Amino acid sequence: MASSLSLRQRFALQRFFRGERYGQETIILNHRRIFILPTKEGLGFLLLLLLLWLTSANYNNNLGYLLTYLLASMAMVSIFHAYRQLTGLQVDPGSIKPVFAGDNALFPLTIKNPSSRRREVITFDHPLTTPSKVTMDPNTVQTVAILLSTQRRGKFKIGTITLVTIYPLGLFRAWTPLNFDLTWWVYPKPSIHSVPLLQSHEDKRPSVDNSDRDFTGFKSYQPGDSLKQIHWKGLAKGQGLHSKQFQYEPETSEDIWLNWQQVPGTDIEARLSQLCRWLLEAEQSGRCYGLTMPSASLAPDQGKKHLHACLRLITTYSHG
Repeated sequence: MASSLSLRQRFALQRFFRGERYGQETIILNHRRIFILPTKEGLGFLLLLLLLWLTSANYNNNLGYLLTYLLASMAMVSIFHAYRQLTGLQVDPGSIKPVFAGDNALFPLTIKNPSSRRREVITFDHPLTTPSKVTMDPNTVQTVAILLSTQRRGKFKIGTITLVTIYPLGLFRAWTPLNFDLTWWVYPKPSIHSVPLLQSHEDKRPSVDNSDRDFTGFKSYQPGDSLKQIHWKGLAKGQGLHSKQFQYEPETSEDIWLNWQQVPGTDIEARLSQLCRWLLEAEQSGRCYGLTMPSASLAPDQGKKHLHACLRLITTYSHG
């Protein structure tokens, strides 16, 4: 927090651009987190004021002095209004769900304006996205969706998101850098080519003979019933055509094992993409599946938690 920073840390240059580190806590913007500097237009405006003052001094022109000081006072007031656009805002960071390479990740920021002042155009800027602009009415809450573009797999930090305003005159830029120490996952992009699992990955189910089944009674014959299940003795006695019913033991299938060494191809990223697709298909099959990579192995299991654990394992794969 800013209140615990030393004097040296408060004036460190990187703090003005990268900001302090934050986690999931609520951030309240105050004077220690807001910085203000002139824009390019503001520097030009200051140069104009200097020229006006020099001209007025050279010709001893009172109207020139009046115009110079009037414009200077407007610039000073704009600093105060720029600061008021950001101060008091409360920022609550959300969490980013994992995505596949090439997709956009969504980082939600909930912004609360607890004051009775309207907040004019505020820009949310990040190196991986197009800036988003919002205007907030008094005593409102708004969620800003920061779209982060992804190009490659890996585990990344969100980094710094900067809140910026140049209201009201565009002469001064007030900004707050928020350096979120939060991570997000980008999984390998699933292969678009459907390559079937190798036969060694799929374990066949054992056949079950009628002798291993428990007899439960008879039912009326239905077209398609096996001739071996027809109750011929009852038919001979004139009792009608019936089929025998048996209780089937649940067929247990062995687990699917996905092994990095058995993925076809030589290109690492292409093999990871294929393995990613196999993991998604294995999860959809409803069967338990395990994963073997050079660095570690995961025992067979199923469910979203297990799927994400497998995807994280292949994401962190490093050749050599």
